[in-house]
Amino acid sequence: RIPDVGPAAFKEFLKYLYTDEVSEEALSSMADSLLTIADKYGVSTLQAICEESLEQNLTVDNVCEMRALAETRNAKFLSSACAAFVNANAAEVLETEGFKTISQDMPQVAVSLFKAYVQGMSCTGSKRKREEPEAGSSCKKRHAGPRASSPSSDDFFGSGV
Repeated sequence: RIPDVGPAAFKEFLKYLYTDEVSEEALSSMADSLLTIADKYGVSTLQAICEESLEQNLTVDNVCEMRALAETRNAKFLSSACAAFVNANAAEVLETEGFKTISQDMPQVAVSLFKAYVQGMSCTGSKRKREEPEAGSSCKKRHAGPRASSPSSDDFFGSGV
């Protein structure tokens, strides 16, 4: 028995090792488990495939869970994709059970999402439009003036957290 994964996921992992292929069906049903196995055994090609699949299927309801998975499995691409998704959908994400759960169970992940959100706001100077800085640029270059308003932790976490 392999901890952290079920037999179906491990079977798909072995299949990948022998064929260098993973089915769309397997990705749609168990990309998170395959990512866990790929990280555990250092199969970076499968890890990249799983990260891309999970990124393509991010939703308001699963983004916090995916960010937690990314943080625990050294999935930097997925982690960045989750941060960008939260930046674009912060108001909705903050209302989900996933965000409430992650705030309680993995506060460091919630804080990292908050930092990404604030970074996106500071680069645009607006609560309405948040975006990632362009490659090679900094917020100072893009926005020399002061921001219109600064977010508080209550804006992101709510006053009850």
